[in-house]
Amino acid sequence: MDLSKGGRKINSIENWFEIAPPKGRERHWQDGRSAKECAKAWLETGRPALPVELRDLFDSNEHTQGFDPLEVEPEAQIKFDKRSGEPCNADLAILGSIRLSHIGCTIEAKVNEHFGKLLPDELCSSLERWRKSNRSRKLNRIKDLVQSILPAHSSSLPLLTEIRYQLLTAVAGTLAWANWLHCCQAVLVIHEFRTLQSTPNRIAANAADLNNFVRRLTNNLVSSVPDGEMLGPFQVPGTPLFNNPPPLFIGKAVRHLASADDINSASVAIPAHDCTRSMMLD
Repeated sequence: MDLSKGGRKINSIENWFEIAPPKGRERHWQDGRSAKECAKAWLETGRPALPVELRDLFDSNEHTQGFDPLEVEPEAQIKFDKRSGEPCNADLAILGSIRLSHIGCTIEAKVNEHFGKLLPDELCSSLERWRKSNRSRKLNRIKDLVQSILPAHSSSLPLLTEIRYQLLTAVAGTLAWANWLHCCQAVLVIHEFRTLQSTPNRIAANAADLNNFVRRLTNNLVSSVPDGEMLGPFQVPGTPLFNNPPPLFIGKAVRHLASADDINSASVAIPAHDCTRSMMLD
């Protein structure tokens, strides 16, 4: 497996940070937070290797069983449309193989951060920018994302008001990555690290947000995303962003670095004025 960025190979925690630091650099590069814990998971054997909980996740579905990562890029920026706005920022973008077929995979690592703003908040922010400058590319981007990824609403499905924007861009980035690599499957993985930085409320809220998104994405075919289970294949509408998108898989893997009791105790110990900050950790 080649773990690298910009042609520079990564073989230690130290040069991971040197070559592919998170956006917040030292502020986000801490034990117990997602960027560093993700690096530690991929290098825990002393050399780059697929973490065991991710291998188990891929092996839980016959279509993704035997996944072998060939090329892994941390902090990958993936454009999914022709606009000049923010691309999908994947914690890892992977070219892998399964039985001689290529698989495009992206990974979103989480400790205690949420899946971005709800769509109404993103829309309101975009409208404010449009009102100020008469320009906002994000309004059309949101419309294209919804049309390309989600089915039309029916009475049994979550409303768009319940959908997190980052989950839309994560799926779009995954499909764009797989298309760019000419892969036959696209896989989005949520890799959750439960540490003393985690809070029970955020764990529960993220699970609910992911479940709502997958319910809408699959037209209620799937009601929840169990830990350690790869779901799919699913087919998204595709247009206008994608022509003939590959089948999509979504799964969540969890690495337990603190017990539930310890997480509960640490959460109770956080002063009230620090609660908002703790919910936003990267």
